Amino acid sequence: MIDKVKNYTNLFIIASPLIISNEELLNQTCEYAYNAGMYFMPAYYQDIFGHANINYTPSEWFISAKERYGDKLLGIYFYDEPAGNQLDETINLTSNNVYNITSAPTSYMDYANWYFHIWEQGNGVSTAANFTHTFDSSLFASDYALYWFDYKLGYDTILAEFGWNNSRPLQIAQVRGAANVQNKNWGAIITWTYNQTPYLENGTQLYNDMVLAYNSGAKYIVIYDSSQNYTSSTLTENHYEMLKSFWNYMMQNPDKQGSLKADTALVLPQDYGFGFGSPTSSVWQDHQADNWTEKLYSDVTTFVNQHTPKVDIMFNDPEFQGSIQNKYDKVLYWPKDFESNISYPIIDLSNGLGYNTIQEAISSYATYQNDTILIKPSTYHEQFDATKSVILTSQTNQTIEISNLGHNLNLTITNGQMILST
Repeated sequence: MIDKVKNYTNLFIIASPLIISNEELLNQTCEYAYNAGMYFMPAYYQDIFGHANINYTPSEWFISAKERYGDKLLGIYFYDEPAGNQLDETINLTSNNVYNITSAPTSYMDYANWYFHIWEQGNGVSTAANFTHTFDSSLFASDYALYWFDYKLGYDTILAEFGWNNSRPLQIAQVRGAANVQNKNWGAIITWTYNQTPYLENGTQLYNDMVLAYNSGAKYIVIYDSSQNYTSSTLTENHYEMLKSFWNYMMQNPDKQGSLKADTALVLPQDYGFGFGSPTSSVWQDHQADNWTEKLYSDVTTFVNQHTPKVDIMFNDPEFQGSIQNKYDKVLYWPKDFESNISYPIIDLSNGLGYNTIQEAISSYATYQNDTILIKPSTYHEQFDATKSVILTSQTNQTIEISNLGHNLNLTITNGQMILST
């Protein structure tokens, strides 16, 4: 494979289980890639400080290999699809033996914190990232959703998966936005379109995907080449010809890399980890789609399609507010800049989401502790439980009457608020 592609590719990710599990075979492969002038890295799906299922310790191997190969050893590809896996799983956090909490999650922040915990425990992502940084190297992975959280976890480069029938512009907007705001690198990995032969898209589609990623600013472009169970290559001669064509395109058009730039930031609510696979995709492991998740999908996909490549997507995060404002000419917040909320009597002013009842607003996973809930003038006959502390407020000089648990509460607010505590 290296002999065949070395004149028109320069990166080789070694992911074969047979090679990775055997230090001698790994050394032979790295030596061959190095002598061919290629950059390369091993892919590990285990703790790099242990040696389960392999006959050496990856961290010790990396130290020695870095001395020999220098910058040609780019770093380590560590695990795979970390956020996507958490998105699609269904785990009861109160009975999970890793994240053993005593009460059920009440917000998306709880799910986000669980994600960080599961991948940071032991010698997890942050430890592996710190290790590679010690040797001026990087930590890589690929994913298909929630790139923002992969970067926050500690990855330096995430490869957005171009596969199946997912929207390339939507994937680029998410990974590029996350990388840009957090000052990381990004790339694309072209993976399966089908779960059986021929697996990969045809050569013309492959070429177009590579050009789109390159023009959009990808630093790395990778082709995933394996059939089921790693039994054979999936690349055809037409694919190889298109790889050559793309190499020539890069050589002839160095100014095209990153020429498709975004000037608009589309900011999603904090920790609102929506998958964007379909209108009914999960927000973290909450697999029940509602009117807001369906609207999110509709608003964002429509906006991206209308404004490609001028839009990047990111999350509302206090740590990166300044970066978002400084890097983009225009900043739009969803749903505030997409929804007037006229039809909703109750609005969470912290994120712009609207609700029909007080209980809905309080119980929503998108409502955080101490959020300010605007209640429009009316009489509300409902029973509600204060599952979290929030601030109820009204428009100036407006009266709200709440009938709760048999007790009438007349609330008049004039430039003031009522704090509802658990």
